[in-house]
Amino acid sequence: AVDERTLAEILEQLQPTIATQGRDVGVTWLPTAGADPSGCVTPLIAAVLQNDARAVKALVTKFHSDPQEAMWHEGCGTSAAMVAAGNGGAECLAVLLKLSGGDNPNEDAEARVNRWGHDETNAHFAARFGHERCLEVMSHATGCRLDAQNVFGRSSVHHAALHGHCTALKTLRVAGVDMNVLDHAGYSALTVAAAAGHANCVIVLLAGVAKGAAQVARNELANTPSGAKGERTRKCLHLLTEFIDS
Repeated sequence: AVDERTLAEILEQLQPTIATQGRDVGVTWLPTAGADPSGCVTPLIAAVLQNDARAVKALVTKFHSDPQEAMWHEGCGTSAAMVAAGNGGAECLAVLLKLSGGDNPNEDAEARVNRWGHDETNAHFAARFGHERCLEVMSHATGCRLDAQNVFGRSSVHHAALHGHCTALKTLRVAGVDMNVLDHAGYSALTVAAAAGHANCVIVLLAGVAKGAAQVARNELANTPSGAKGERTRKCLHLLTEFIDS
């Protein structure tokens, strides 16, 4: 059911977030129904930042906020769904995806740059911050792409691996995302995780790769100067060697 609160009641609840975000210098927000013209934040974005899925649904279905509304900073746009994905707001993300249709599955990285000023998708945002519940929501939503690549060829798998989010990697694997995709420099998520010293991610990724891919990752690490290898990286190199020799 649509939230029975009035718009005034919702705005009052969201006011702390609206006031805080509105003080950020250089941030401009697209207007929405019921927005305070003297402020810099819209009710919909504020509701997403508060992870208030009921308010999000009410603002879109009852008070006509645009579910694809975005916030803008220095020429880069972040949609409400991207904010939810990066903020870990799985319930808000589910509502927004249902009401807006999700990502454009035919939109490539260049088109995203032209549209938003950057090339990241909802999945990139969720993977970077390790929000596996958001990734799970997207895996069941129509029109979402978990395997989209940015202008560098990096997918959500690369982002999760780089930042050490092994549970997010497991979620992506269960969703059927290609765990062996290469970026434009020829690096796999396994190589990225190993170079970053994320042993738990290496273990997850080794469960779905051939020994040849592990060999490539080991060779990349072996070519790193000894002084640049930390203890965590050496542990990853050991894991790769064990896997190859097994």
